Amino acid sequence: MRYRDSNFFGRTRLPFVAVLLAIVMAIPELLIFLGDFWPGTFPGSGAGLRGFTVTTFGFWPGLIEMRIEQGSLGLADALRFVTYPLVHLSAVDAAFSAVFVLVAFRIITGIAHETFYLATFFGSSALGAFAYYFLAGSDYPLAGASPGFLGLFGLAAAATAMSGKAGRGQPLDIGERTILILPVLLIGFELVSSMLFGGRGQWVADLTGFLAGFLVAPLVFEVPYSRLLGGLLRLLR
Repeated sequence: MRYRDSNFFGRTRLPFVAVLLAIVMAIPELLIFLGDFWPGTFPGSGAGLRGFTVTTFGFWPGLIEMRIEQGSLGLADALRFVTYPLVHLSAVDAAFSAVFVLVAFRIITGIAHETFYLATFFGSSALGAFAYYFLAGSDYPLAGASPGFLGLFGLAAAATAMSGKAGRGQPLDIGERTILILPVLLIGFELVSSMLFGGRGQWVADLTGFLAGFLVAPLVFEVPYSRLLGGLLRLLR
């Protein structure tokens, strides 16, 4: 087994890939800020630059559908499935995404190789985009890292369910309960907001990202799926 049964929040080291992801997400926001603060630094205003980044790197279901119908779906269009987590619709959204990415990586640091974390982040993001395309019924652009970092939370939640503590029926500590509850709160808030006020179906991508991370965990940790199922059943008792 690749992971250790230990307190996730007891770790302090952040992997390099987590810091790198946060920096990559901050670069577009810095350019937008400079373009807005010093007009003329870049073509267009700050809003224009944000529109350019979302148009160029965000995931647009309508555009993908049009390319498929025309038979002209290319590499640049396919890359949108993994570039949209790096651009955001607002500076606040980018800041929250960067914080949650760092938190998610800090939680799972040391339980598996860092390569798996990066693969989980972008894999969950890509599957979230697929679900958004087929199930959300929205042509609103998909942007932001939430499906990716929720995939990492899913990985951590699965590790918690499979931990020795869960197997021995011991109560989970506050950190482990947070790992299980936080994704539910984030996705639930988006779902309720969408039902009450209408929305773009972001919760579909986020829920898919979380489930992708949760379900891939046995492969990452090299344990049978029966252990994940057994741990989940024990937690639900």
